[in-house]
Amino acid sequence: MTEQQITEQSENKNPSNDESLKGIGGWLMLIGIGIILAPIKLAYFVYTIYRDIFANGTWSLLTNVESAYYLPNFGVMLTVESLINILLLVLSIFLIYLFFTHHKNFPKWFIGLSLFSLVFLIVDTYAVSFIFPGEQGFDSATMKEIALSIGRAGIWIPYMLVSKRVKLTFIK
Repeated sequence: MTEQQITEQSENKNPSNDESLKGIGGWLMLIGIGIILAPIKLAYFVYTIYRDIFANGTWSLLTNVESAYYLPNFGVMLTVESLINILLLVLSIFLIYLFFTHHKNFPKWFIGLSLFSLVFLIVDTYAVSFIFPGEQGFDSATMKEIALSIGRAGIWIPYMLVSKRVKLTFIK
């Protein structure tokens, strides 16, 4: 075997040259499905929650100082929460774009958005418990959602950081 054949053979064994790892495939397909479903889920959540608050007069009852049901800071909290949810919706659509264009910044945006969503969920739940003192903010449904978010982040963030497929796919 010549030196050139040995070099070519070792280059072919190098995982960074493995064409089968380039592109959307393997576990990356699950991430693709997740990021496609994320804005749909978020839009449905935002619509169902905020539609009722504004359509049935809850907003007026809870934000009018003269109302018997007035809650201080409810208007501010709901406005900030709404803006952040809209931002998350826009960013999740942007993440789909980065994913399908194989943009090199997709892993960073994915990690950042995953962490931001988790922190927002916890902080928002904590804030709601102050606005509604008699209500349990960290109920079983919220705790389940937090646990799922931690689990997703615990699986997919390390995957984004160490996967050869990710490193070979998101290069543009």
